[in-house]
Amino acid sequence: MIAATIHIDAFSMILKIVETIDRSEAVLQFRKGIVRIAAAEILNRDEQAEIQDRAESVLDDFIRQTEKYKLDSISVTAAGCLAESQTLRNLRLFLKDRGFPSPQMLTPETESRMFLPIDFLPCEEDFCVVRLGEGDFHIDAGTRRNIQMILTLQLGLCRLSDRFLRNSSPAPEDLIGLRQHISDELERFRWISHPGKCLCVSDAAMALWKFANREMEKSAGREIFLTLADVQKIITEICTLSPTELRRRESDPNYQSLYLPTAILVEHLLRHFDRERIQILPLSVDSVS
Repeated sequence: MIAATIHIDAFSMILKIVETIDRSEAVLQFRKGIVRIAAAEILNRDEQAEIQDRAESVLDDFIRQTEKYKLDSISVTAAGCLAESQTLRNLRLFLKDRGFPSPQMLTPETESRMFLPIDFLPCEEDFCVVRLGEGDFHIDAGTRRNIQMILTLQLGLCRLSDRFLRNSSPAPEDLIGLRQHISDELERFRWISHPGKCLCVSDAAMALWKFANREMEKSAGREIFLTLADVQKIITEICTLSPTELRRRESDPNYQSLYLPTAILVEHLLRHFDRERIQILPLSVDSVS
């Protein structure tokens, strides 16, 4: 059985095509496009039209990918925070015209389980999974692989960048404001002070690791970590690079503007949980190689 899912999030879109044989799953295709749908509501008409065009272009690409497979099923889902989005309403019509189902709105609980890396969680210990995304930031906490609490904080990377780092060279007061905001938000989470397992599921954090470890990228094993020393070094380096120098680095253009808020946020997470390092997983855990 081959099934495809298109998920529309606040700041990104994800296509996942999975083949299931005898209860064993293999990811055949995983693609992600950065689309700032949630930001469209506060932009002018020209900027809104640009986001709409970008969203339709990404969906067109996803649809072309699905045509390469003989699919048994296809579903379209959307994050609950987009329920009032005019852009999503327009995308419903766009999908309908192409014979695709209308997006099903997900609850936070359903979305958490969709992206929870069960195979990486302990069977007995407390765990904490941080889903550090472009638009949203979630903490899923629990024990024995069961989620017992979901907390959403105002720490989405694009939101942080738009609010505190709009200039290519942020001023000291911008960085101070960013750090204070992160500290204030994280103080809301004190349910598990020292979880047995702490994971960070984030494509941006994975891109940050690749930025800092270009020589190790091809030989990376399944376990990838960011340490406190790593992120402090990255923060210092990024703050000394000009935008042109940053673009010259061999790095993911989707995340170049998010490296700094990602590094600062991971640094705060490590200090908050009193850890020297945190394991990083991409959104599609199956794509780790």
